[in-house]
Amino acid sequence: MIVKKVVIPYTEGKPFFHIYPLGDLHKGTNFHAEDKLQTKIAQIHDDPVGRVIGMGDYGEFITQADKRHDPNGELYPDWLKPDDISRCIEKKVTKDWEPIKEKTDGLLLGNHENSFRIHNFGDVHSHLCEDMGLDNLGFVCVIHYVFKRENSTESHLIKGAFTHGTSCAITKNGKKSALLRFMQIVPDCDFYCYAHTHDIDNVEVLELTTTNTLKIKEQVRHGILTGCFFKSYDVSSIPSYGEYKLYPPTRIGCPRVVINAAEQTIEPETLEEIRNNN
Repeated sequence: MIVKKVVIPYTEGKPFFHIYPLGDLHKGTNFHAEDKLQTKIAQIHDDPVGRVIGMGDYGEFITQADKRHDPNGELYPDWLKPDDISRCIEKKVTKDWEPIKEKTDGLLLGNHENSFRIHNFGDVHSHLCEDMGLDNLGFVCVIHYVFKRENSTESHLIKGAFTHGTSCAITKNGKKSALLRFMQIVPDCDFYCYAHTHDIDNVEVLELTTTNTLKIKEQVRHGILTGCFFKSYDVSSIPSYGEYKLYPPTRIGCPRVVINAAEQTIEPETLEEIRNNN
């Protein structure tokens, strides 16, 4: 597990910041939602208070050694060379990420990158981090966001926990259960981002705590499922591995987590807001 500190200055009257947990791109297949991804990258690029965490599975990285491999060439984009899959995807991800690289606090490892490392002896995740000059956040990362008000000694700490995740759940409740388990494993955080499920949703955990003045205080921990850019179903006579297993349709997009540094509040986008913004 990686722990990182990120210091963010802010001015009085402008305390709002946006965290974008962007992942599950799955580049390297024609089931990748390229147009939607470019729209989201442009939105993040134009957001003056936006910050990004890479959530893993940036590419398919599926070779003949993988049980999900399909030899039908119609499933793959023209830029993907079958004898140089990993390098083609690395270059494509690096190029597409360039507009938001300066806003990115690091890249998490996804199961597709890890599977490639184990079975094909190539550490594609480390290569992506090196190519983009970004921190390798491993599989689980806790970030201490320290918001410091300019011209003041005032500062506020908000903790975020991030993981690509691991779950075979296909139901809403199953996916939320996987997220809640993660929230139990790392309990001392304010919000949690969990990828892998190819869904977007929120959960809240309301807890009681006590203050130094012996008061009882309610606190809310927020959990977020972070979406994807992989279409399980598209017009094709050859199914994706998602269609072949009759998985539910994926939710394309990336949620935005709104932080008010001064008030120390966290507001994940509602599903209606997510639909409007994606």
